[in-house]
Amino acid sequence: VYFPRPATKGTLRSLAGERFSSLIVVAPRYSPESLVDNLAGLLCPSAAFAVFSPWLQPLVECRCALHKRKLAVGMKVTETFWREHQVLPGRTHPHMAMTTGPTGGYILSGVMTSQVLQHKPSGRSHTEED
Repeated sequence: VYFPRPATKGTLRSLAGERFSSLIVVAPRYSPESLVDNLAGLLCPSAAFAVFSPWLQPLVECRCALHKRKLAVGMKVTETFWREHQVLPGRTHPHMAMTTGPTGGYILSGVMTSQVLQHKPSGRSHTEED
């Protein structure tokens, strides 16, 4: 049976010194654009990334910034809402009494380009309150 060891400060420092092959960000209280801007330098070229936000607009702004700086390709924004459908012979319709729950939102995904090797964070603020 395998039990993961707790990460020590030394382990975390050594990991931060390497480039990562993927990034998943779920931090709805922070601006996706500023988080990706500051974390992009830790990624290697061709690294896959996914950023979750309960709101669409911050992800669209993040996508535009990544596109403008040529940091990512193959970007798409998808909605996480899933609706059950009732399928009967000769008819199909969605169940209308569904709730989205706390998991509704959007995901921006894509692949980083070689531009991440030269990327310097812009220094913008991280929280929505700033």
